Amino acid sequence: MLLGRLVIRVPLLFVIGFVVTFVLGGVTGTMFAITAFDQQVTDSYFVVAHFHYVLVGGAVFPMLAGIYYWLPKITGRMYHERLGRWAFWLVFAGMHVTFFPMHLYGLFGMPRRVYTYAGEPGWGGWNLVSTAGSYLLALGLLLVLVGVVHAVRRGRPAPADPWDADSLEWATTSPPEPYNFPVLPRVHSLHPVWDERTAESTGAGATEDRILSAGRRTLFTSELDARCERAVQMPESTLTPLVLAGALLIFFTALLFAWYPVAAVAMVAAIATIAVWLWPPSADVEPEVAA
Repeated sequence: MLLGRLVIRVPLLFVIGFVVTFVLGGVTGTMFAITAFDQQVTDSYFVVAHFHYVLVGGAVFPMLAGIYYWLPKITGRMYHERLGRWAFWLVFAGMHVTFFPMHLYGLFGMPRRVYTYAGEPGWGGWNLVSTAGSYLLALGLLLVLVGVVHAVRRGRPAPADPWDADSLEWATTSPPEPYNFPVLPRVHSLHPVWDERTAESTGAGATEDRILSAGRRTLFTSELDARCERAVQMPESTLTPLVLAGALLIFFTALLFAWYPVAAVAMVAAIATIAVWLWPPSADVEPEVAA
């Protein structure tokens, strides 16, 4: 970010929110290394505040940034920028209004894992602030959901690269074709979309490394210099993993309730599903690879 030229769009706002929130959570985390302080705040709301700053800052904000960043590529539709900004500011403000006061009334002695408390310690006002913040946070997350639904149903068509990004996924259409690239790209730099030689290998008329096969195959290359070696079979679309998961769910649930005949049937079904899944495909003609 220091070396870049920032374009403040919704994905970057959530990334900045991640940096700010996660750093604050990390600062309070280092405070637990002081034994006397750690003993004072153990099992208090200070720990709850620290945990949520790290959890929301380190996981939720990056996931929301990813949703807005890759939504155009996945759906072929652009999100509503103003709605996304409202969602960010409500989530950001709601998160800090909810969890920052917990540092304070944690220091004031409020223990965690309690559902009620007396009025004398004076925690009620701070808890009221946190409650108000939780409503802001919920409203912001609701706007995220509304924004995604609006983008999918009514968003304007997304170009192949709405961000002027440099990574290879933005060299395909939005959404990508099932085969991604009709010709395997030859990458010549760390910024392939901005590199003219890489663009030539993905543009119209490119013929290098075309995989001539009717099946689902991809090209296997050497690790060092990316030389073409052979085409390898990719997994086909199948419901086998879903059937296996269902059989295992029934098996373990039956064991919990001591339904041993049901568990035995489910285990046989799981073994049969694994056998079908791993059974080698019928031999077919090896594809040609045009160099």
